Amino acid sequence: MYGGRIVEEGTVRQLIRSPRHPYTQALLASRQHGAMVRGQRLPTIAGSPPDLAALPPGCAFAERCPLATPACREALPPAVTIAAGHIARCHRSDATAAESPAPTATEA
Repeated sequence: MYGGRIVEEGTVRQLIRSPRHPYTQALLASRQHGAMVRGQRLPTIAGSPPDLAALPPGCAFAERCPLATPACREALPPAVTIAAGHIARCHRSDATAAESPAPTATEA
């Protein structure tokens, strides 16, 4: 959920192994999971969350999303079925497949 809107739904396994919304991917990249080198900084999500009292007309994550296009800022993304029980609300769900991290040995 981002900006009070559900951006991705699925089982824990689906969301950890193959996240398809850029926000889900950014959240997972910002956690320490044993694959980091000691002293390396955790990645952060640039920008600030939206004002919940004045959400933008499109995707609430668009201003912080590295994949955002004008369409992302204009209209709410439709729910895209990724797999049975796995849904992402992203205009760029095709592009996010390449950004999805490979599972680590503990996640496989």
